Amino acid sequence: MIFYKRLVAVTLILASSFCACGGTSEADPAPEPSGTETPAPGPTDTPTDPDTPTDPVDPPAPSDTTGPSDPVDPVDPPAPVSTRDTMVLRIMDYNVGRLHKELDPTVCAPMIGSMIDEMKVDAVTLQELDSCKVDDTGHGGRYQLRFLVNNTPGNWNYFFGSNLTYANGGTYGIGVMLDKKYPVVNQFHYRMPKYDGAEVRGFCVMESEHFVIISTHLDHKSVDARQQQMLVLNEQVKARYQDSGKLVFLAGDFNGNQSGSVVINANKAWTRVSSNDYTSTAKNPRNTIDHMFILNNGAQYKVRQAKALRSFANGGDVKQASDHLPIFIEFEFYYDKQ
Repeated sequence: MIFYKRLVAVTLILASSFCACGGTSEADPAPEPSGTETPAPGPTDTPTDPDTPTDPVDPPAPSDTTGPSDPVDPVDPPAPVSTRDTMVLRIMDYNVGRLHKELDPTVCAPMIGSMIDEMKVDAVTLQELDSCKVDDTGHGGRYQLRFLVNNTPGNWNYFFGSNLTYANGGTYGIGVMLDKKYPVVNQFHYRMPKYDGAEVRGFCVMESEHFVIISTHLDHKSVDARQQQMLVLNEQVKARYQDSGKLVFLAGDFNGNQSGSVVINANKAWTRVSSNDYTSTAKNPRNTIDHMFILNNGAQYKVRQAKALRSFANGGDVKQASDHLPIFIEFEFYYDKQ
């Protein structure tokens, strides 16, 4: 009996000591049945020792955005650098009838000069000009082109081409006036045979940096002579300017209308750009014998307006100034920059 009491006492002492040391009297939990997912411990399930290194934390995985990305605006290519420029020309053509068909040259020249000024043209092609003709009419002795230029407002270069020489002195021919804002790089006159016509004829040229102005006057009696003269003009002009890259402008008194053979044949090398307005005679216009052309050499242009001039605000009287009406054109053309 005494032994049993001592055994119980020892047992109670041992049990008391075990509890005091933090032990547990619960048995380990039974393992989870096979096939059941074990949840991962949460962040507070296992305390972390601050002295124990931890594995680096992986960066968060990118979100699943596999859809189409926002469109990117296309970048415009740089604009091409233009190598072309545009010029506008205003040109008058006038057969001035030696400045004394109806009026004295001292009256006629200022009147025509005021017409030129009113139209604000860049160039004038002229026919029937005398130069220092000696006669007893009182109209001779003048260099008529220079006299006209001196009676025209503005600053002009000018060039006279002599088609024939009078027996008693002086010459008769054609001319060009060109505003000095277009420097002249070349000028020349070419005299053409008269063939079976009445007179020797020709053409004169003033050439600027980007364009060429030509004045001509064909025979007034023979169609065959006019055709032969036009062929010579074509041959000479094309030899010089067909591949020049310059716009080539031709105007004058062709002594044939727009449906005649001379003009029709001219259109093989040129394009007629003047209007169909009648130009002769000034007092009773019934014919279109004054024309303007541009050479078919690849030049690009656009006609803005073309017409015969019948009246002027400044009082210029076209019925008195000459037996032809002046004709006018305004056009733009395109040229390569240097």
